[in-house]
Amino acid sequence: MLRISGGEWKGHPLKSPKGSETRPTSAFLRESIFNTLQNAMGLEPRSVLDLFSGTGALGIEALSRGAEKAVFVESSPQTLKVLEQNLQVPNRSTRVIREADPKKWGKMLMSFDSYLPFDLIFCDPPYNKGWIPKAFKALENFPLWSDRCILVAEMSPKESVELENWKLLKEKVHGDSKVVFLERKA
Repeated sequence: MLRISGGEWKGHPLKSPKGSETRPTSAFLRESIFNTLQNAMGLEPRSVLDLFSGTGALGIEALSRGAEKAVFVESSPQTLKVLEQNLQVPNRSTRVIREADPKKWGKMLMSFDSYLPFDLIFCDPPYNKGWIPKAFKALENFPLWSDRCILVAEMSPKESVELENWKLLKEKVHGDSKVVFLERKA
């Protein structure tokens, strides 16, 4: 069973959709991500963006660990139902965008002005589909990020990602997943 691994809601169960449509980030990998963010990078996010959010585990984990608000982006109708159930846990401010086309996300995100700028972004799309560069190319012209914004992207170990205006800070491989930490270039 999927559970929140740290913070205020540690141990709280999260629902996961049936089937293989989603690949929730394991508790071990989430713990590793947050240890890196908090201990190695000293990041204490205020506003979080969770792209390709699936169950919402990464964004909810950030809320449990002190983030004030989060926006979740997901397009699958089945997964959205589960995400909305999981979001009943936090007593924080959350919004959900139900849209598959990254070209539409920028304007939608700009409408949530009280959530801007984001200082932490999770991007965990289906592996080996090239979604990370597509999403960030579509979002590049919108003022969505804080000066020290950190992007945590999860992908297959066979994938790599280079994004304009983002610099690589750290890369970790855990089994069949690679996590890349990038920082917004000033």
